[in-house]
Amino acid sequence: MWSTNFSDVSLTAQSRAIFIQSVMDFLKLYDLDGLDIDWEYPGLPGAGHAFRRDDGKNFTLLLKELRSRFDLETRKTKRRLYLTIAAGASDEFLAHTEMGKVQRYLDTVNLMAYDYYEPGADSITGHHAPLFTNPADPKKTSADTSVRAFEKAGVPASKILLGLPFYGHVWGQVADRNHGLYQPGRAIPNTYAPYHTIVESMLNQGFVRFWDATASVPYLYSSEKQIFISYEDPESLIKKCSYVKSHQLGGVMFWDYSGDPSGGLLKTIHDTLNKTTAPRDTAQ
Repeated sequence: MWSTNFSDVSLTAQSRAIFIQSVMDFLKLYDLDGLDIDWEYPGLPGAGHAFRRDDGKNFTLLLKELRSRFDLETRKTKRRLYLTIAAGASDEFLAHTEMGKVQRYLDTVNLMAYDYYEPGADSITGHHAPLFTNPADPKKTSADTSVRAFEKAGVPASKILLGLPFYGHVWGQVADRNHGLYQPGRAIPNTYAPYHTIVESMLNQGFVRFWDATASVPYLYSSEKQIFISYEDPESLIKKCSYVKSHQLGGVMFWDYSGDPSGGLLKTIHDTLNKTTAPRDTAQ
């Protein structure tokens, strides 16, 4: 369950071979076109799973051997198999992996550029998916910072998919200072709020929407309830998709479909990424 067994699976050539064969059997059974590895995280405790000092090197070997097996299968079937990973957007993740080597075996690196701030884990509020760093942010985090760090680690921009959240995080007991942003707060029930829940029961219903022009993200605050909500909306997605295009990233990924049953966020992504800019008239 979750990332519990990845450290054990990747530990030896034999354990990796058993896992890879199970992957091939699974892909064939369900006629799938690839695999995404979501190990959260090599060399780190994550949600309490086993981890080892050599996880980073073993992670590289696992992906290298998966790619070799995928390429062998493709030569037989003439059908490409895709190999991707979900990557933690942190310096810690980069320090415990060999992304410069890993990226050679991957089609995309799906950068989880969200959860930079989480109730419970963080005792103050903050943007959980800022595009750019707000100088007032004590943690100095943002998607842009993470993208640049991954590029510096050796991942080509064309292989980076920017992760977008279809949900928000909720803090309670937040004093009415700076509209609740970067203020002490506590985890409360339902701290994870799908986008549709935010729109249907919070936005303009006792909560005021604010826009951080520096970070390019919205947030909600209720001075009466002393509740702060960090989330994503169409305006911030347009900014992020424009960033993807201008920085020539590989595209976007998101978590998850269930947060946007109306398809409004997904349509925003589609329309922005597929929008073409008309050439400027240079005639004098």
